[in-house]
Amino acid sequence: MDTIGSEELTTEPIIQDSEEKIDSETEDIDSSNQVSESDEETKSTELDSVDLIDSSGSEQLDSTVVESANSVTADVDSSVETQESSFLANQPQAGSMLAEEVATPSVSYQTHVQNYGWTSAVKDGMTSGTIGEAKRLEGIKISLATAPVTGGIEYQTHVENIGWMNVVSDGQVSGTTGESKRLEAIRINLTGDMAGSYDVYYRVHSQNFGWLGWAKNGESAGTSGYGYRLEAIEIQLVQKEGIAPSPTVKAYMEKEAGVSYSTHVQSFGWQNYVADGALNGTTGESKQVEAIKIKGTNFSLSGSVTYRAHVQDVGWQNWMGSDALSGTVGMGKRLEAIEVNLTGEMAARYDIYYRVHVQKFGWLGWAKNGESAGTEAYSYRIEAIEIKLVEEGGPAPGSTANRFILREEPILSYSSHVQNVGWQNYVFDGALSGTLGESKRLEALKVRLDSQPYEGAIAYSANVQGSGWQTWSQNDALTGTTGTGKYLEAFKIKLTGEMAEYYDIYYRVHTQNYGWLDWAKNGAVAGTEGYGYRIEAIQIKILSKGKAAPGNTTRPFVKKPSFVLGPNWTVEQGYFQATSGIRYYVGGSYIIVSIAQQKMWSYIGTQKIVETDIITGNPYLGYATPKGLFAIQGKQSPSVLIGPGYASPVQYWLPFLGNSYGIHDSSWQTHGYGGNLYLTYGSHGCVNTPLTAVRTLFYTYSVGTPVVIY
Repeated sequence: MDTIGSEELTTEPIIQDSEEKIDSETEDIDSSNQVSESDEETKSTELDSVDLIDSSGSEQLDSTVVESANSVTADVDSSVETQESSFLANQPQAGSMLAEEVATPSVSYQTHVQNYGWTSAVKDGMTSGTIGEAKRLEGIKISLATAPVTGGIEYQTHVENIGWMNVVSDGQVSGTTGESKRLEAIRINLTGDMAGSYDVYYRVHSQNFGWLGWAKNGESAGTSGYGYRLEAIEIQLVQKEGIAPSPTVKAYMEKEAGVSYSTHVQSFGWQNYVADGALNGTTGESKQVEAIKIKGTNFSLSGSVTYRAHVQDVGWQNWMGSDALSGTVGMGKRLEAIEVNLTGEMAARYDIYYRVHVQKFGWLGWAKNGESAGTEAYSYRIEAIEIKLVEEGGPAPGSTANRFILREEPILSYSSHVQNVGWQNYVFDGALSGTLGESKRLEALKVRLDSQPYEGAIAYSANVQGSGWQTWSQNDALTGTTGTGKYLEAFKIKLTGEMAEYYDIYYRVHTQNYGWLDWAKNGAVAGTEGYGYRIEAIQIKILSKGKAAPGNTTRPFVKKPSFVLGPNWTVEQGYFQATSGIRYYVGGSYIIVSIAQQKMWSYIGTQKIVETDIITGNPYLGYATPKGLFAIQGKQSPSVLIGPGYASPVQYWLPFLGNSYGIHDSSWQTHGYGGNLYLTYGSHGCVNTPLTAVRTLFYTYSVGTPVVIY
């Protein structure tokens, strides 16, 4: 290598030139013993030129100059030395130039290069290393040659198979020597007052990329994740607000971090490595995973992957490091669960997610950052695994429910056969099976119990389009049909034996037009009848006996009515018909108010929701409640009713005509409701309603619900 350090060439050649000039001057002094003023100016100018060679030309001196410098002897007699000292002392301009040189900051650096060892030091933007020789940098030392203010320089390198090393400073070695490890990136910073006055810029020549852009003040320069060596470096100081070298873009090229993994599978042995969420193992072949190896890829930060497995007849093993074997090989023992984690800076930057495919259960939910994934106490084999890195705090790759199942409570799972889809994967205890928003019918269902602590079974029956109720099926047998294109309209599900004594089974369905109905339990019907509406999805949940229901249980089943019969009215096929001849279309959900009887009724289909006495407007005072077909125009809770001379607070306000007439509670009605009270205590036209009744209306009926007042 031809690189020559500039610091080694700055002294001896200058001494040689100075001695020659001093000898000449000495001769003049001996002959004339006097120096003219113009001669002194000439000498000063000559000495200045020597200094300029020292400051700007030393890097260009060839080996001949070096040899000449080394051959100069020091046998100058004492009189010449005395005259030389006197001469230099009388050179004010040269002295100023030397002072300025000392005050200029300078950075010096040398690199340890593959096969060559330590190169000579260079400084201030010069190249250290090699270009075009495919030689790696293995170490570096950096220092400030001169500094006009206090401070130093610190730096750290990213080393092959090590990552970012600790920060070192002021001429210490960063990297390695004798280990054949490449530098891949570097960060450099000034310290003390130097950091406030100057910026340090640096760029690297990287394998395959060549010269990258200039980084500064602690920014990373180089590559990460590529396995590319640094081959050369340039460093320079720039005064704050000074002109930066260019370009300053793409100083650091980082490859995205990932994770790869391989499993040892029964009968097949080690599988090829896959990466970043891909499946490793098998599904549908009943083969157990017996061991696993996991490693990080393109980790630019400190840290690694650690993991441990729960092994048949062994339990949890010790934590293993990157790409080490966890599990067993040649012993025929299955993995039943696994935990995976990140360490170091990687743990602060990323979450590591993983999920397993387990015998009988299929895919469980995603675990992360050391959580257990799999099963315990079931003796179920892991058959496949997926692992993925996600930015810290980012969304999980999928559901995190049921990522680890410990055999303590019964596990309920179920699968639906869906139009144009077929059998879906089993879901667990309360999860949705089927589809929403796709207008697809459920055609069949299978339900099963695992790990039940008591004797008994789960039984279920479906009401099938055109066929009616089927006989009871149980324990993963099919109810419904496949291949006939028939929808299910309703379900019944129940527990048998001791299981029925200790647990309740709840279920609800999502039906065409109605959406989610309420929860049924223990053999009650969930769905519809008489409408020809398809079931589109189902949820099933098992709870300990007596625990609260998972949601509302008011209306799990809707049967199409033939008609609704009131005291002097009927609703049939959606039409309200009074005996007086009044006829309105109200659909399947409505509120009816009779002024004559001072009564209110509300229905959904044929199901009566509210029947209550009321007080309407006082006709004697000109406040008769208007009659006709109206609709709920809004809902407000609480509210204040304001009129001439009053402001009455109410809990619930449902206006049906403008914002003047509506249904509301009336705490001031202390004489009760119904009968002829409206003739004495009548309202200003609104429908005064008991609090419990109006609360039910408020939370049951939506804006737009028809209101008949007759």
